Amino acid sequence: MSKKAAVFFLALIFVVGAAFIQTKHFFAVEGIVPNAVLAILIAYAAFAPEVLLYTASALLGASLIRFNIGFDFVAFAVFIIAFAALFTLPRLPGRRAINMVVTVIFATLGVYAISDPGFIREHFVTVLWEMVYNSVVSLGAYLILLFVETHAPQTIRSQSGRSHF
Repeated sequence: MSKKAAVFFLALIFVVGAAFIQTKHFFAVEGIVPNAVLAILIAYAAFAPEVLLYTASALLGASLIRFNIGFDFVAFAVFIIAFAALFTLPRLPGRRAINMVVTVIFATLGVYAISDPGFIREHFVTVLWEMVYNSVVSLGAYLILLFVETHAPQTIRSQSGRSHF
């Protein structure tokens, strides 16, 4: 398995776990639930993954956080913003981690701007705290993915020399 594949599979596990955490309101602090799926997807986008794999991850994450039976603006906003981050994040100047945190901040605002613009004005402090929370979640995921990318062997092979994947 290549390093990119290891990062993809770990990011996929993170997305599924983040969706579970987000929908069950685990790790809610003072009523603020992080948009963990968005944070994880942006952390994954910092590694410039293949578009098809990232799209599959984003679609999976958006479908797992659907709160309504019909069209869900929050899930739609998460998918659109995360997909935009895939193309924006690698092109930003500066350090990858700082760019990712800035992207998470703007992405959090973007999700609210698409799904419920009035919430930003009415609960601005809550939105600020969620930006901080999302940034911490994203930075944690980024550091784990970075560790895997830098420390994973180039390929994982069996003792017979054939690749398992």
